[in-house]
Amino acid sequence: MQDKNIVILAVHSGTKPEKEVREWLKENGLSLMSGTIEGDPYDTLLAWGAKGLPWLILTDEQHIITNAGFSLADLSIMH
Repeated sequence: MQDKNIVILAVHSGTKPEKEVREWLKENGLSLMSGTIEGDPYDTLLAWGAKGLPWLILTDEQHIITNAGFSLADLSIMH
């Protein structure tokens, strides 16, 4: 997605330790920035407006949400 100037950030909301998630990303050749929700992940996801997992959000350069709740397949036809 770099050729389209798209940056992907993965937010881990599961119960696996962050180290395991980073190892999984590395083993699968995925070069994604990632972070782990601290505290109750369901409360955080609810506050963010996530209605399911994965929850994909597309923003513009000013970080304004332009689309949310779409699939990875939809992403390929959006840009």
